[in-house]
Amino acid sequence: MNVRAIAVVVCLMAMTACSTSGVRSLENETTATLESKIEVGQTSKETVLDIMGSPTSTSFTDSGLEVISYEFEDTTPGLRNFIPYNILSQVADGKRKQLTVLFDDQGIVKRFVLNEAKVQQRWGLLE
Repeated sequence: MNVRAIAVVVCLMAMTACSTSGVRSLENETTATLESKIEVGQTSKETVLDIMGSPTSTSFTDSGLEVISYEFEDTTPGLRNFIPYNILSQVADGKRKQLTVLFDDQGIVKRFVLNEAKVQQRWGLLE
């Protein structure tokens, strides 16, 4: 293999490395760990922001209650991505977490839910 081919393979491998996005504080959280930190009917919005940091998004219900969400995604490239000259089909597998918190009209946690899902990203000329 010549130097140019090696450089191309290294560049392609670097472009398909592991990827994380979102709010890092959510990475190691589970429903159990969140239940020990956030108590429905007791925990304030300020406390949630201290624990989790800035949310990914904020919205409001039809009745005016505030909803904040945190998202985190971690993906790892598939083995086929490392086949030299494979630009036709790339894949990355991972997990996505989303924490959604609903506050009452006093800014106290009314409900929260942590969703976790396996995700797959696909790209390339054949995808």
